[in-house]
Amino acid sequence: MKAVIYARQSSGDETLSESVELQIEKCRNLAQTLDLQIAGVYQDLNTSGKTYPDFPLSETLANMDLVFQQWYDQQSGHKMFRKGLGELIKNLSRIDVLLCYDITRLYRPISGSHLESHINQLLISNQVKILTVNNGWIDVGSFNDSLIVTLQARINHEHVALCRKKSMAAMNKLRDDGVFANGGKAFGITYLGNKKIEFDPRKKELIQYIFAEILKDIPYQQIVRYINIHYRDCFKKLCYRSNLYHIAENPVYAGYMYDTQGNLIKNRQLDGQELISLDVWLTVQKKMKQKRYRTTGKKNYWLPFSKILYDAYSGCKLVVGVDHGNIFYGTLIKYLQKQIKTCSNVSFMMNKKMFSGIYWAMYPVLFLSLKQREEKFVRQKSMFPLPQFNCNRRKNFNVGKNDPDLRQPRKDKTSFSHENGIFTRPDEYSFRCSLAKDFEQLLQQNISNEKYEQMIHDIVKRITVFDDKIIISTIYGEIPLNRFLYANKKHFPRYIIKVERPDYAEYLPFEFEETKIVVQYLYPSYYKGDRTVTEVLKIDNILICFAGRNEL
Repeated sequence: MKAVIYARQSSGDETLSESVELQIEKCRNLAQTLDLQIAGVYQDLNTSGKTYPDFPLSETLANMDLVFQQWYDQQSGHKMFRKGLGELIKNLSRIDVLLCYDITRLYRPISGSHLESHINQLLISNQVKILTVNNGWIDVGSFNDSLIVTLQARINHEHVALCRKKSMAAMNKLRDDGVFANGGKAFGITYLGNKKIEFDPRKKELIQYIFAEILKDIPYQQIVRYINIHYRDCFKKLCYRSNLYHIAENPVYAGYMYDTQGNLIKNRQLDGQELISLDVWLTVQKKMKQKRYRTTGKKNYWLPFSKILYDAYSGCKLVVGVDHGNIFYGTLIKYLQKQIKTCSNVSFMMNKKMFSGIYWAMYPVLFLSLKQREEKFVRQKSMFPLPQFNCNRRKNFNVGKNDPDLRQPRKDKTSFSHENGIFTRPDEYSFRCSLAKDFEQLLQQNISNEKYEQMIHDIVKRITVFDDKIIISTIYGEIPLNRFLYANKKHFPRYIIKVERPDYAEYLPFEFEETKIVVQYLYPSYYKGDRTVTEVLKIDNILICFAGRNEL
């Protein structure tokens, strides 16, 4: 006869379980004794016996099982279905025997759930019998075996629930007495047995460092980067900001804990082992709360590129760092630890004689924002043309006074006005004045932070950072901008802007289409007399080019 083995354990590791291996070994020994042919082995690790198989019919039934849904909503785990059991059910028609260590490995149903009867129906319809190491053969199709299994499941469920209730009551009593019932599972704590705990020396040093840095108002990302470089061995993978929160918010390091009512009480196990004082812990909580709930207008730093800068090699967003007060954008530390090729850091506000940071280098790109604004205004103007008046009817003096064409036109946005001999709309005139003002501020590099950020996000979709250049993806296309190495760091070049306007421009409102802008980024050889000009991109009346070569 063909048989398959099914094993399950409810708690433990996701990839390996000694309990499951022992179950499979005993099932194989029993199969060898009875001369059964093993056609397959299926298992589910860290999965409850109350869950349904990962099988289409089973999933439909699970969604209609109200008792099961109520139980699942109260669980902290995320597994609703068992993949191993689902694969087994797909092959029921090919086997004769389902071999498991105990019937509870197959299911441990909740009282009132349809799980047990559902699996039994599948076994009966496929004429498959159950063989267990503990209880021998079970024929769920027979009345006696079915009744015994059902009674055992109900008794087992009530017994487990009663034991859990007593265990929870005992653990709550210990917690109210100032004792960790589970041995203390906080970061850095080692359980010695007999309710005794102590701090790991290496992690103790790290915990004290974290509290000291938070007291100094050091940015969290900077603390995390330092930890991942100098205390990498204290974590299985990497330290993240969430780890920082969990450590700093735990009162156990000050020798305190929370009771079942949420009150802060003294921990008896850590008396004399406190890493910090209670005053220090309370001060850190206050600082962390202020940082978390700080409004947008109260940021320490203004960072307009935080959501649009991406590493070209890893594809991740660049994060902010601070080096001796200088802000820069860099790659996440986890990519550096994996030794994956990443872009070099991007300085933000650097402003020197020959080079600059990304803030100053992006100023010429902002002219595209003015271009977009003018195009948008022209489209809107075409959608609302001036009204056409019937001049012939105006000459007919016999028309009554209530005739709408005899009324004087109101002085609104669609009416004409006469200024300096030029007919123009008042709203268009004010728009041209505003455009001219922003244009002059761009030439003088005197844009406010709020307007700078708005203009950047209006036209720039993404900035991809390579080791030697960046590619600015705008609504008008891509603009490549090379970087050059200076003092072991990659920088952006300075630039000059040349503006050409018609002679009559000073007598007319500002017209962006009548203005030609030439931007020249100056590379190192330019300062040595090299005047070679390389055109990079031309967008209508805006020309971007490189002057000189990227050579020192």
